[in-house]
Amino acid sequence: MLQSIKTINNPHRNPVLDIFRAIAILAVVVFHFNMALPYGYLGVDVFFVLSGTLIGSILIKEFNKENKIKFFPFILKRGFKIWPSYYFFFIVGDIVAYFIYRNIHPEYYVPVSDCKRYLLFYQNFTGIPFHVTFDCVWSLCIEEHFYILLPILLIIIQLLFKNKKAMLLFSLSTLIFLAFIFKVLALIYSHSKDTYSMSMFRMDALCWGVLIAFILNYHESLLQKITRSYLLFFTGIIVFFILIGLNMHFGYGSFYQKTIFHSLTPIPIALMIFSTYNMRVKRTKLVFGLQFIAYYSYNLYLWHGLLKFFIIDKYGGGIVSFMVYFVVAFILAILSTILIEEPFLRLRARTIR
Repeated sequence: MLQSIKTINNPHRNPVLDIFRAIAILAVVVFHFNMALPYGYLGVDVFFVLSGTLIGSILIKEFNKENKIKFFPFILKRGFKIWPSYYFFFIVGDIVAYFIYRNIHPEYYVPVSDCKRYLLFYQNFTGIPFHVTFDCVWSLCIEEHFYILLPILLIIIQLLFKNKKAMLLFSLSTLIFLAFIFKVLALIYSHSKDTYSMSMFRMDALCWGVLIAFILNYHESLLQKITRSYLLFFTGIIVFFILIGLNMHFGYGSFYQKTIFHSLTPIPIALMIFSTYNMRVKRTKLVFGLQFIAYYSYNLYLWHGLLKFFIIDKYGGGIVSFMVYFVVAFILAILSTILIEEPFLRLRARTIR
């Protein structure tokens, strides 16, 4: 707990990103409780754009230095952050799910025969059977794949092209365009009609975050000007709700929902993040509370779905049930962060140079 307060108060930590991160996790957690918040699942898109911004900022700084991107140290650094909490959650969580659900919802735990795709991060390509208590894994798979793709792309550009900056911009734009094309092709030619969970469908959201990092590194003066104006921020909000309104109009399963909606949604999210990135935020109790939630957001994302159905079955779908669901999930997130994530981050600091 002291570590979280110390991290939150770190002057180098951007409170704006924490606020977006907290809003995203709260939206997802509320949505997953009986779909209580329509479109709350779009919090995952916010996470994708934030991850792209973070990873892009780290790698582009190295990209600007000749032959400075070290692929395996980068993967290990991300691994020390992601893997310990995830594998702890998957192993312990699956044991808990087995004892809770084996007699009432046996499909809610992952049998040993089906563990491989979860352990190796390719569950998002395999479809059924779905184990809904571990539904969050699909987005982690996408991020893991992007952590491999982006540094390889930057290394290739470093080695083969003189105008690295222009080639990076062209590559990101191409990936965004290809993500849309892949959605269209999947909708037309695949049996599953899944345009949502596979990595090639969602890499555009991460690329929009990398574009924010691109501007941060190469056009910081532009960011300074935009941050002084709320026009871009409110434009992002308006476009965001227009896209949702259109999705409600065309309906679930429509061409718009399957291809256009999930391709365009990251754009207003990126506009809102970009336009507020350098905003000065007063450290009020509300801001501190949101940063506190953001600090534990990764483990909260992992654990929040595990006990959901058990709690709903026991207490119903009302506010009391939701409070029990949220409090238990947040306690598990805090314990997992303190006992698993933080020790491995300290180990990372001592071992990886």
